[in-house]
Amino acid sequence: MKNLARHVLACARRTGGYVWVASCDTNGLPHLALSSTLDMPDDTIALLGGFCCVHTIDNVRLNPRIALGVWDAASGDGWQLVGQVRNIAITEAPDASAVHLGSDNAGVHYTITVFIDKALHLTPERHSDSAM
Repeated sequence: MKNLARHVLACARRTGGYVWVASCDTNGLPHLALSSTLDMPDDTIALLGGFCCVHTIDNVRLNPRIALGVWDAASGDGWQLVGQVRNIAITEAPDASAVHLGSDNAGVHYTITVFIDKALHLTPERHSDSAM
């Protein structure tokens, strides 16, 4: 969809910037978390920022498939972005010894780069799950 980034970011701004982040471990066990920052430099890349819980980081290191969701209940408008994590960068860490796979990663902030494979416009009305 042309101008996807503009539509998704506008929706995220209306909801305080929070983004739902869905990941699965290698056994298919799902995990749902929130990210406090979303940026989209273009229609094919999403950058998640801020604190990410250890389950999300562990999952996307082992299984890079991810879904992102923004939902504005007031307008009944939302988006789901499905893609693959291509990079995980630590942007803030109070103690380098706390940063490792399996730790609780207290206070560690990340930027996660997601390459978007498809986007779905969400609405509570009848809609199609076909990619836009």
